Amino acid sequence: MTGCTIHASAPPPATTNAPADRRTITSTEGIDGPATRTPETHDTQARKPAIPTAGTTKPSSSGIYPGAGGPRPAHATLITAVYPLEGVASVPIMAVIKTPSGNIGCEITPDYAGCGIQSYKADQPYGSDNGIPRWWVPIDGSVEKVEAVRHHLFSDPDREPQVVPYGAAVYYEKYVCASEENGLTCWNTETGHGAFMNRDGVTTF
Repeated sequence: MTGCTIHASAPPPATTNAPADRRTITSTEGIDGPATRTPETHDTQARKPAIPTAGTTKPSSSGIYPGAGGPRPAHATLITAVYPLEGVASVPIMAVIKTPSGNIGCEITPDYAGCGIQSYKADQPYGSDNGIPRWWVPIDGSVEKVEAVRHHLFSDPDREPQVVPYGAAVYYEKYVCASEENGLTCWNTETGHGAFMNRDGVTTF
């Protein structure tokens, strides 16, 4: 990764009616449905979203791409915007994508993938950590929460992202991202872990 991340401590688990294999991180309860978001209230104090537990079953949601958590879709194409990373021996190359709106973008290496939602920097639906908005979502399942990241990441002018049209799916190594008008779904085809992201919230699986 090119940016540094700051993790917030997790609070006690919140009560939710969502299935155990799919959790939606919200600004008010930590885990719930995205409808509970109140974007008109921009509290800059650090909130502490809960860390959901990823399940092994196939995710099911009105927003998540139907094939999420499974093998790479047959129509998925290889990401072509791939750049070398100088001075980072452990991450020699990185693929970079973004949605047509430009609001969501991802950085993908052979062993890590993460996506950022630009609107979260201003709206701060998940609050901030030490003044840094939580806007970055790891896709590998190791940290299932929205992170505070200082750097620009996929919006780096030296690495122009590939635009993924709505209705298309792309892949790089073991990671797949499917772009739809209602959001972006990305997942690890080996572990089945991933996330569905849009302006309203993040659902991990």
